Amino acid sequence: MKITYLSNSIIPSKKANSIHVMNMCHAYASLGNDVTLICPARKDEMESGIDNIYRHYGIPSTFAIKHLPSPKIRFRSIIYTLSSLLHLIFRRPDAAIGRFVYTCVLSVKLGIPTVFDSHGPIWLDGKISELLFSWLIKSKYLVQITTNSAALKQLYLERYPELSKQITALPNGAQKPTPSSLQKTWPGRSNAIQIGYVGSLYAGRGAEVITHCAQQLPEFDFHIAPYKKPGLEDLTLFKLAM
Repeated sequence: MKITYLSNSIIPSKKANSIHVMNMCHAYASLGNDVTLICPARKDEMESGIDNIYRHYGIPSTFAIKHLPSPKIRFRSIIYTLSSLLHLIFRRPDAAIGRFVYTCVLSVKLGIPTVFDSHGPIWLDGKISELLFSWLIKSKYLVQITTNSAALKQLYLERYPELSKQITALPNGAQKPTPSSLQKTWPGRSNAIQIGYVGSLYAGRGAEVITHCAQQLPEFDFHIAPYKKPGLEDLTLFKLAM
C-alpha cells in the first residue's frame, strides 16, 4: 500500500512530535508499505549539524522524507498546505495518515482514505483548525480518528458525540531497548522508590516540578534523563536529589 504521512513537524528536531512521526512512518514501512513522510522545509527551525536524519532518530531509512516549501514569510503554513496538495495530487497515495488537520482536509477532498491522529484537543489550535476539523468529520473518506489517550478520546466525544463509532484511543508505543543500551547499575538507593523523568529540560516541560518534589520527598530517589537524541545509549542519567 502506498501511504503518505501528513505532518507539520519540524524534521530533524528534538521535539517529541517529530520523534513520534518518524517512528510511526518506520512502523508502517516495516509492515511492507511504501511510505512517504511530508514535512515543512523550515530551515530556520531545523536542528543543525544533522548529516543523517534517520540516524538522528535511531531508525533505519525504510521510508522517504519529502520536505515541502514553507518559506519564512507571512502565511507560510498556507504555502506548505498548497505544496502538500500538489504532492497528494501527483503521488496519489492509497491512504493518508496525519496529525495536521489542514492537509488531512485536502486529502479527503481528493477522495483519499484518511486517518486523522490527534494528540490534543483540536479546538485549542484555533477557530480555523476547529472549522477544518468540522469539515473533515463530515467526509466519507475519513476512515478513523485516533487519539493518543483514552482521556483525549473522551474529550472529543463530549464535544462531538457523533464520533462514537469513528474514534479510537491508541496510546503511544515505544521501541523495546536492546540489552546493551540499558544502564546496568542504577544510581539509586536499593530501599527507596525510584522516580524518573525522560525528556527535554527547557522551561515549561516540568523539570522545575520535579525539583520541588525532590526537595519535599527525601525518602524517594528522583532521576532525570535529559534528552539528547533518540536511543537510550545517548541519555545520561544523573541523581537530582536524595
